[in-house]
Amino acid sequence: MPGVLLTHSNHLFSDRKQTEKMQPYPPLQTLIAGALLRERGIPVTLFDPALVSPEEGFEAALRSHQPELVVICEDGFNFLSKMCLTRMRELAWRLAQEAREAGAVVIAHGSDATDQAEAYLRNGVDFVLRGEAEQTLVELCSAILLGQTHLGIPGLVCLDEDGRLAGSNIEMASCVRNAVKLLQLPLPEAVRMASRYPAEFLGLGSDTGRIRAGYRANLVLVDENLKVLETWIDGRTSGEDEVEG
Repeated sequence: MPGVLLTHSNHLFSDRKQTEKMQPYPPLQTLIAGALLRERGIPVTLFDPALVSPEEGFEAALRSHQPELVVICEDGFNFLSKMCLTRMRELAWRLAQEAREAGAVVIAHGSDATDQAEAYLRNGVDFVLRGEAEQTLVELCSAILLGQTHLGIPGLVCLDEDGRLAGSNIEMASCVRNAVKLLQLPLPEAVRMASRYPAEFLGLGSDTGRIRAGYRANLVLVDENLKVLETWIDGRTSGEDEVEG
């Protein structure tokens, strides 16, 4: 019975530093997604491109399993800066396009897909899952395999019949702007709602969510209209990892 083929775009040899370390990260998020789908009785197979040729191996997996759905599920447990983000994105798009050509519906989940939902949807992906998407993934796969509508499932982003984004598609910077402009919250409080409070809720408040000595240097530079100009993760600009990858 055709079911779901799970994969990801973390190919070890795309990143020089990780190749030198030769300590591949297990795709925990991908495996968890597979376990949840199997728990619901959905047939699941896995293609792990970490140490094998993604192009050849994925093509063989498509021929062998003939899945109805392909899910590109990135690992949220290991921060994406450990791999070259640009190459991961390009590989995800190649896998998505191959899967679509094979007749599969393509679903993507991960921080980059969340941030660049429209780009993914215009490069072979049919649905992008946003946020903590395990339940959304199970509901969407079940609906598609049973021939039911996906309308009403929260956390989905897709393109409508006119090629426009449909679904939940808002990033944190827009949330801060809306809190200030629409809710008339003071800017410092809106920023705390997007940084300090979530960090404390997640138990990360001892080193995350504030600009203070000893805290992680995760920073965002905005202009007077609260438009993002630059970001830093652990003191490194967002472009540094792509250059090094």
